[in-house]
Amino acid sequence: MGYDAQVINLIREASGRPVVQMRRVIAGTVAKMIKQARSTSSGADLLEGSALSLRLEDLTKREHQVFELLIKGLANKEIAAELGISPRTVEIHRARMLAKMGVSTGSELMRLIVRNISNARI
Repeated sequence: MGYDAQVINLIREASGRPVVQMRRVIAGTVAKMIKQARSTSSGADLLEGSALSLRLEDLTKREHQVFELLIKGLANKEIAAELGISPRTVEIHRARMLAKMGVSTGSELMRLIVRNISNARI
């Protein structure tokens, strides 16, 4: 496992083996659940019809972008590169987004989404 692209490359070169980040594995699992639940991979669609969808409506455009990239398993630095903003700015948007969603970590957000998908299937 590695934190960012630089660490991943160092470990890959030193070990001669592929490096897999746990958040990518979790995001991949959630993505499979999303595909089974719906034909779209949008995080907003996952929460449609739930109390969480109301929270999602309170997000700013940038917080919504951070939300979508976060549930795809991207780290703050990767989100920053994708959006063309600084990692510190991502941290601020992420913290505000998580607070509005009623969780304190990205992992809690993923659990909330998975729980929502599971309840929708029942």
